[in-house]
Amino acid sequence: MKDVTFVWKEKEYRVEAREVLPLIAKVEEVLTLAEMYNAAQKETLPLAKLSMAFGVALRYAGANVKDDEVYSGMFNPDDKMAAFVAMNTLLSIMVPPEHLQEKSDGEPKKKAAASGGGSTSKKHSKRV
Repeated sequence: MKDVTFVWKEKEYRVEAREVLPLIAKVEEVLTLAEMYNAAQKETLPLAKLSMAFGVALRYAGANVKDDEVYSGMFNPDDKMAAFVAMNTLLSIMVPPEHLQEKSDGEPKKKAAASGGGSTSKKHSKRV
């Protein structure tokens, strides 16, 4: 796991790598990886649950935010992709980095062994 950085109202909130798995567990109490994957396949987003899950992540990182503020942010006319970005951010946190990487030819990389694998230095962030 890598450190994760969220941005909320122009302020950054960081979760250290050792705390990412407990963060994922908290998020999955609201919205599971399978539910997000299924929603993405059907091209539909459960906005209330997504807002609550993203609110959990922001609060875990130290932000003082309520779920209804996050939900309202999903409809921000200045950020029409807010809901998609929130879901993508949660997915990028919940899926181990070595499973997100692609080969240089555009083909997905084979899954690494469960005991370890590659890593990425990319910082996950979300601006709402």
